[in-house]
Amino acid sequence: MVAGGAGGGGGTYGGGGGAGGLLTSSIASVSAGVSYTITVGAGGGGGPSLSSPYRGSAGSVSSITGSATVSTSGGGGGGSGSSSASYRNGLSGGSGGGSSLADWLGAGGGGAGGVGGSTNSSTSSRGGNGGLGAYSAVAGATVAGGGGGAGQSQVGTTTGGGGLGTSTSGADGGNATINTGGGGGGCRTNHNTTFGGNGGSGVVILKYPDSAATAASVSGATYSNPTGYHVYTFNGSGSITL
Repeated sequence: MVAGGAGGGGGTYGGGGGAGGLLTSSIASVSAGVSYTITVGAGGGGGPSLSSPYRGSAGSVSSITGSATVSTSGGGGGGSGSSSASYRNGLSGGSGGGSSLADWLGAGGGGAGGVGGSTNSSTSSRGGNGGLGAYSAVAGATVAGGGGGAGQSQVGTTTGGGGLGTSTSGADGGNATINTGGGGGGCRTNHNTTFGGNGGSGVVILKYPDSAATAASVSGATYSNPTGYHVYTFNGSGSITL
């Protein structure tokens, strides 16, 4: 399960958005005939460049609710190079958003596999790297990477679906890849109506041995049957009854 990633910061040299929380959890038993509601968290919007508070919006929670409830938190929004110091810090979440540093470079947002990177204009004009994503064996991919920070001439790297920050005046930060929970990239300058990049939506994947029956009913999921397993992938909200 991956929650929605956060949007990157706007304003001047915004930080990258934090990735949505990544949770791999086992449920020891389920009740036959009970319907489970699946909620897939949406990605947060990128912060605007010309109106307060400039920061990116948090991602939304992903959850499974039924006879048991499992959930994980959305990513924290990226900070901005606002004239108000209170908006420069990224916000906490499943992974925290990157801050806009005192030297007007954006730090990378946190990822499931590591913290976001920072930089310093005295040695580099590169925005901070997005925090590393983490490999999910259930998804078969690296997900939940932090968004890259905006830089003066170069932007940081990203993995796991995170969006790149921008080093181009007047350009939006890069959007994260959908259904990865990646954070959006930071925006470089408050030019016209530019924005930080949007966070990526989350995903919920249920996998169990095919010695058990297929679901009695399901909505909103795609089904696959790799050797030995039933797999239901929810790229949007839905329900399942086992």
